[in-house]
Amino acid sequence: MPKRTRREKLLAQARRRTVTPVPLSSQDAPLNSPEQQHTFSFQVTQTPIQKDLSKETNAEELPIIQHDLIKTVILAICAIGIELTIYTLLRGK
Repeated sequence: MPKRTRREKLLAQARRRTVTPVPLSSQDAPLNSPEQQHTFSFQVTQTPIQKDLSKETNAEELPIIQHDLIKTVILAICAIGIELTIYTLLRGK
C-alpha cells in the first residue's frame, strides 16, 4: 500500500473536522420493554469546508518540490561527471 501524500492527509483531516458525531438522548423506557431496541445512536452533522484546501496545499508543496528538483539536478550532474571521469581514465590506458 503506497504512503499517503501530504495533500491526502490534509484532506482527510479536514473531512474528520467536518463530520462530528452528536449523541442523541436515550429514551426513558424500562429495560425489559420490547419497544426498546437501541439505547444510543449517533446523528452525523456535516458542516461545509470554509476554505479551499487545494490552493493552500499547492502553496505549501511548492518549496518542497523545488528543493527536490534542485537536489535531483545536482545528483544527476554529479553522476554524469563521475561517468565522464571514469570514461576518460579508462580510455587513456
